[in-house]
Amino acid sequence: MPSSRNGIQVLQIVTATNRNALSLSLSRRHRVPPTPTILRSALTATANINSEMGTAAYSTSPRRGKFNIFQQMSALRSGVLRSSTRSIPSVIHGSSSSSSSVEELSASLHAPSQLVIGKRYSSNRISTSLYTSRGLSTSDDSAADKLASSRAQAVFGILPSYLIDARSIVQYSPSTPEGALQLSVAENQLSELPVSGMKALVEAGQTEATALPSSISDGIKLVEVLSALAASSSPRPGSDIDRRTDVRVFEPDMIYYQPTQGLPSLRTALASYLQSLLKTPRDLNVENLVVGAGCNAVLENLCLCLANPGDAVMIPTPYYAAFEFDLVARAGCHIVPVNTFGHQSSPLKDGEEIGVGMYYPNRSSLDMAYRRSVEETGRAPRILLLSHPNNPLGVCYPPKVMKECIDWCREKEVHLVSDEIYAGSVYRQKDDNGDETFVSALRLASSESSEEGLGLGPYVHLVYALSKDFALSGLRVGVTYTENPEILLPLQKLNDLCQISSQTQLLVERMLCATAISDDESKGMFVDVCLRSNQDRIRARCDVLQSTLQKLNIPHLNADSGLFVWMDFREFLAPLESGVTEANECLESKERRERQLYLMLMKEYGLLFTPSMSMRNERPGFFRCVFTAASEAEFELGLERLKNFVESMRNKTS
Repeated sequence: MPSSRNGIQVLQIVTATNRNALSLSLSRRHRVPPTPTILRSALTATANINSEMGTAAYSTSPRRGKFNIFQQMSALRSGVLRSSTRSIPSVIHGSSSSSSSVEELSASLHAPSQLVIGKRYSSNRISTSLYTSRGLSTSDDSAADKLASSRAQAVFGILPSYLIDARSIVQYSPSTPEGALQLSVAENQLSELPVSGMKALVEAGQTEATALPSSISDGIKLVEVLSALAASSSPRPGSDIDRRTDVRVFEPDMIYYQPTQGLPSLRTALASYLQSLLKTPRDLNVENLVVGAGCNAVLENLCLCLANPGDAVMIPTPYYAAFEFDLVARAGCHIVPVNTFGHQSSPLKDGEEIGVGMYYPNRSSLDMAYRRSVEETGRAPRILLLSHPNNPLGVCYPPKVMKECIDWCREKEVHLVSDEIYAGSVYRQKDDNGDETFVSALRLASSESSEEGLGLGPYVHLVYALSKDFALSGLRVGVTYTENPEILLPLQKLNDLCQISSQTQLLVERMLCATAISDDESKGMFVDVCLRSNQDRIRARCDVLQSTLQKLNIPHLNADSGLFVWMDFREFLAPLESGVTEANECLESKERRERQLYLMLMKEYGLLFTPSMSMRNERPGFFRCVFTAASEAEFELGLERLKNFVESMRNKTS
């Protein structure tokens, strides 16, 4: 091990065939944050492999307090902090080397296939892990390997690098009015408004309205309903307990272990809710439903049961960026993007507006991804994961597209997992032809000949959660439904690691079973009334955004579901190099040009959108705008900033 110099004891670049990311570890002699010079050296060391740094994990001594590594790294990457390149000691692939310059170190790194997840991952998944300690040994083992496993070091490498920027920027608030508006996180602040037309709530099995706060003269809000239900001492829905003599909020059996797949009464309530929401032709089998701590948890468990480590999961692009973390971090799946642009009836031309049909998967695109999966993993893919309604596109796949995917999966014996977490946020129920916008995979895959359940067979599965449709991400309630008998018991056992608390289960059960009384005295299930109110508000706000985009002549997809609009900002990208077209542009150029625009939007115009390359889009310059992630005043401010951006950019080129 080289002797320490400039306060650095070790700089080690670690690569391994089975690791998911580049782990660059720095240990310091003193418990102080790394200086800009040291971080600059780390960033420069990866420059020659076209790396964008991923999320950093930095551990300081408790006595030294916290250090915002995200701000310092983002500043270094953006060139805000300048520092000289220094000579640093290095250990490459576990063997000692003499002190070398950053340029020499980076020049020695030419193993990109070892630094990526699969063969198609771009540089914005490569991570940097920074650890500090005191009195580290100078043995041949790296400091990071002593403090954390390779799996732990690889975790941050799976996260999108834009998260660093999002965490480092000053965000808008009344005290920081110049901060960036956060329009990249899929949350729905509209759910904080009163439920339209609702004047009272009646719990299941009760005849009188539930007592609600006296300060709700302006309407009943979801959070007030939850507060009342959480404090309720009425019997559990379906229970025959006489509460006149036995009044308590917490049931005696709730303090003990619960069924790992969820309480039977909650699963019954969820099955009834999903049957109504998804319009399934028959009742769901309650025993085939597993309730876990959020959609990502139940999706991960489902993939653990369907695929082996290294097996391919195919996902049409662009896709929800966090799928890569959910499926790779512990399940160890290998994600293969399903690119669709080159598999449509009409070829895509440079600069041409990209219609929604260009994003639909079909047999040709699925066959290509299948072959790619075999080439990269040596075996057939195990899963096709569909986001339906789609995140980030904000549209539903037409029934014909979904049915083609279902049929293809059954023929190839590939498992189809339909993530329908936005099923209750479809706010345009009919398309221009009067046909249903959203048809669930469960409905399309069901069989009338089945004697039990929906007759899905072993290859079609559903995941859902309350996180989006009700904005209840904090409750962590996710659902898996499958009729594959081979994985039911494994799913239930794996769910032991991500169960929902008995108290939360009771609260959700009460909410699903409660009745709402409207202003006209009509009655309906509370969840149905709440969803209709929410859909109306999402549609109204989406209309305002899309009207603004139309006036600004910004191409975008006409959204019908979800919380976002897919916007085409390609006209504002830096020009392509001579001789390069959109069709043959390399990945490094795509990421560089989009990142430049992304940072400009965020830092100069205060608009924080989700960049498309983080979601594996085939072309750069697209952004997802989450129009519900802001109050009304913030949304209006965002529109003004958007107008200012477009006008300023066009004035520069006029």
